[in-house]
Amino acid sequence: MNEPEAEIVRRVFREYAEGRSYKAIAEALTESGSRYTPDKPEWNKNIIARMLQNQVYLGSEQFPPLLAEDEYRSAQEAKKPYSLRQASELKTICGMLVCGVCGAPVRRRNKSDGTERWYCENDYHHIPATLTDAEVVEKLRGVLAHMTDTPDAITVEAHSTEYNDIAIARLENEINAMLDRASDNTEELLGMILRLAADKYAAVSGVDAESKRIRQTLKCGQQDIRILPEIADSVIISSKTIISVSLKNGQNISEVGSDI
Repeated sequence: MNEPEAEIVRRVFREYAEGRSYKAIAEALTESGSRYTPDKPEWNKNIIARMLQNQVYLGSEQFPPLLAEDEYRSAQEAKKPYSLRQASELKTICGMLVCGVCGAPVRRRNKSDGTERWYCENDYHHIPATLTDAEVVEKLRGVLAHMTDTPDAITVEAHSTEYNDIAIARLENEINAMLDRASDNTEELLGMILRLAADKYAAVSGVDAESKRIRQTLKCGQQDIRILPEIADSVIISSKTIISVSLKNGQNISEVGSDI
C-alpha cells in the first residue's frame, strides 16, 4: 500500500473517531476524487464499516502498521451506542435536531471518555465538540422561557407570510396579466381581486390559528422540553451553539438576545 492509500486509511479512522458517520466519510472521499480501487471511484458506508473492522491496519508479519494502536482503539470506542443516561427530555426531541449550517441531522454519541459528543451527520466541524447535554437542555429551556414570557411574539403577520398555494399564485398571475393588457372587463377583474383577497385571508387565518394553538400549548407546558414536538418541526443548532426552534407556524424563535 502506497502512502496516499495509507493516508486515506488514517483519515477514515481519524474522522470516524471524531464523530463523522460512515456515509459522510464515504461521500467526502468520493467528492475528493480518491478511489477505493482503480476501477471503483465511489465509496459507500459499507466500505467504510469494513475498513474500521480491519485489524490488519495495525500491522502483521506481511505488512507494516498503518495505524497506531490508540488511533485504532479510538475508532472502535466511537462505535459505542447512544448513552442510556441521555436525559428523557432529549430522547423526546432527538429526531428533531438539525444543523444550522447545512440542515443535516444532528446526532449524539458517547466519546471514549464517557462524555457526550454532539455532531452534524454531514460534517463534524459544524457543531462544536464542547457542546454538552446540559447546555442543550439549558438553551432549549431558555427558548421556551422566552416564548412563554412573550407570547405575542408568536405570530405571523400577513405582510410577511409567503403564500405558496398553487391556486393563489395562479390567480395572482391571471390578475397581473389582465392588468398588463389594460382589460376593459373591470367587473371580472374586480371579482378576481376580491377572490384573491379572500383566499389570502383564509391562508393567514390558518397560520394565525396555529400561532394561537402554539401559545396555548406553551401556557400549559410549563417550559417542558417534551412539548416541542407538539409546537415545532425542528430544533436548529448553529455553529456558535445558538439554538433556535422552528415552529409549526413557520417562525424561527431563539433565546432572547441571541442572533441566528
